[in-house]
Amino acid sequence: MEVTGAQALSPYHHGLDTWPRREYLELRALDTAPGKARAHVVDVLREWRLTELAEAAELVASELVTNSVLATRAAGWPGRQPPVRLWLLGDDASVLVLVWDALSASPAPGEAAIDDESGRGLAIVAALSQAWDSYPDSTLGGKVTWALITSP
Repeated sequence: MEVTGAQALSPYHHGLDTWPRREYLELRALDTAPGKARAHVVDVLREWRLTELAEAAELVASELVTNSVLATRAAGWPGRQPPVRLWLLGDDASVLVLVWDALSASPAPGEAAIDDESGRGLAIVAALSQAWDSYPDSTLGGKVTWALITSP
């Protein structure tokens, strides 16, 4: 399956089809999906010898997958819910984390109070990545939310 929407990506990186390393994982919209995404990111980045990016990429992937799972579950799909899809694209100094879900609404950063248990996910993504955004996926429908993690 191809990742689409390269024209919507930030100028901080090259087109999606030029990344030399690629990995993909499809997840069900379950509570266990963020944990599976984290483990997958750590394994892949170890394989790619990008362990210095693993902690940030793991947290970013977890937050993006969590948002997609919660949005998918809240949508109340008739029948079986659509999956959440995770792509990792890498080169020698960076990794691009992309998460697809079937909902077209762009994620919006929340305002979390000190005692709130949620609402900080996109702030974490922004703090740990060089850039992040989302774009509608014209091929699959829904949207892709992405974050670029680079070497310090």
